[in-house]
Amino acid sequence: MIVYNTTLIRHLFENESVEASHEVVSDGWDIKDTRGLFSLQYHCAGDGTLQLAYKLSLDGTNYVYPTTAASIETGIVKTSGIDSDGRDIVTFSPEFSRYIQIVAEETGLSDACTIDLWIATQ
Repeated sequence: MIVYNTTLIRHLFENESVEASHEVVSDGWDIKDTRGLFSLQYHCAGDGTLQLAYKLSLDGTNYVYPTTAASIETGIVKTSGIDSDGRDIVTFSPEFSRYIQIVAEETGLSDACTIDLWIATQ
C-alpha cells in the first residue's frame, strides 16, 4: 500500500492591517483530513507587536479559544526571525477538532502593523 502525504497551503492574510489593540481573524476551514501537522509562515511589518493564536470549532459556526491552548507565537515584530526581517516559520499542534481559524492580534497597544500569513497543513 502506498500512502501519499498531501500538504495543503492557504494564504490567510495578505498585507492585512492590524490596528493597535485589535485582531484579525481568518475564515474558518475544515481540518478533518489533516494528520495534525500545522505550520505558519509570517511577515510582520510596521511598529506594532503581534501574537498568533487559533480558535477551534466542532460545528463550523461557534469558534472558541480552547482552555488548554497557548498562543502559537508572541512578541512578533518587524525584526523577528533569524534574519531580523519580520519573517519566520513556526509550527503548532492544535487540540483535536473539526474546524480552525487563525487569529493575529496586535498586543503592543499603541502601534499598528501589517501581516502576511500563510499556513501549511498535512
